[in-house]
Amino acid sequence: MSIDILIVSTYSSKTSAAFRRITFFKSFLCKKSFSVECLMLPLLSIRGVKKPSNLCISSSVPIIATKSILLSSILNMFLSFSIVPYFLILKPRVVVLSVPMYYPLIPVYLASKLCKAKIIVDMRDPWEEVCVHSSAICNKYDRIAVKHVVRKINYAIYRRANVMIAVTKALGAILEKIFNRKVFIVANGADLETFKPIDKEEARRYFQLKENDFIIVYMGTVGTYYRLTEVLNVLKNLKRKLAQKITVKLLVAGTIVDSLHKSFFKAISDPDIIYLGELHLDKLKIILSASDAGLIPRIEDPIFDYAIPAKFYEYIAMGLPVLALCRKESELARLIIKNGLGLVCEAPDVQCIEEALTTLAINHNIYVKLKENAIRYRKYVDRKIGGEILSAIVRRLMQQ
Repeated sequence: MSIDILIVSTYSSKTSAAFRRITFFKSFLCKKSFSVECLMLPLLSIRGVKKPSNLCISSSVPIIATKSILLSSILNMFLSFSIVPYFLILKPRVVVLSVPMYYPLIPVYLASKLCKAKIIVDMRDPWEEVCVHSSAICNKYDRIAVKHVVRKINYAIYRRANVMIAVTKALGAILEKIFNRKVFIVANGADLETFKPIDKEEARRYFQLKENDFIIVYMGTVGTYYRLTEVLNVLKNLKRKLAQKITVKLLVAGTIVDSLHKSFFKAISDPDIIYLGELHLDKLKIILSASDAGLIPRIEDPIFDYAIPAKFYEYIAMGLPVLALCRKESELARLIIKNGLGLVCEAPDVQCIEEALTTLAINHNIYVKLKENAIRYRKYVDRKIGGEILSAIVRRLMQQ
């Protein structure tokens, strides 16, 4: 048996942006007449073994979640050698490493060499740089371990890849500077066939939401660098100020990963702040269709200026203007401002956040203009654009 492409990743929830990227590319490349499989390592956590959707092959031995990055790296590197037999059976011609996936990098690299496969590094996030430079993500000892051990090993493997791709232009520029090589841009984008709005009134009836409320939605991980605290505090004040004009509701769909947000949502009694938990794609599409604007609450650390979260593309695909909390120098802010796709505030500026929410909720002319811009820009966030670039790269590698 021999296949054209094997996409390899650590465990991703089937509701995550990483999983949607991987499975979309698998489906898209299959339609381009490639034989494609994706392989994910299951995750052993305190809640048991988490396995990926049946859209991807799951290896037999799970990796183990620990608080220590150095311990995880050593332990899970050895556990990840369980994927080698899959390479020997599938015999891929091209292997796509979906990064960050620092645990199995060495086994994947060695297995790829055994199969004489070409390697593409698909860099979604420069995890090593983020960990070294951000105390919000990694503690002091993990930053030291990553800087002096993990990063050196991983970068040695990245340098040996045949091709490196990145999800944004800013990230591509960072990687080109580090590795002194050409980096191709394969943006996240959105699957326009999946993220297609349904009737708004019907969507609101499904979730028992009032027709005249202004609804802003946040989807994705809650905590770490997606921080909702400023918005939650602003909404309390805004509720009093806009009480006679309009009700502003915040809907949150995703996994809460830190104790601060867990405590808040556990204790909350405000009917205008609704935590929906982790939603599957069909329900997520309904809640996005019911909403008026999408929220991206980034922390203000400049290390994240390279990022355009996948949720941005999916909000735009659903025709939603975006309220982004991010540095004005970031690629996300520049994209939103340049194309009139929403409003941007820097994260600590609560006055700006309050004014932006008020503008979206009660200034009909500005809101309609932003929504028209989002709908017009929709064709530019089509994930097929990135799929075509990746397809061309793979075809070129297979011809070498």
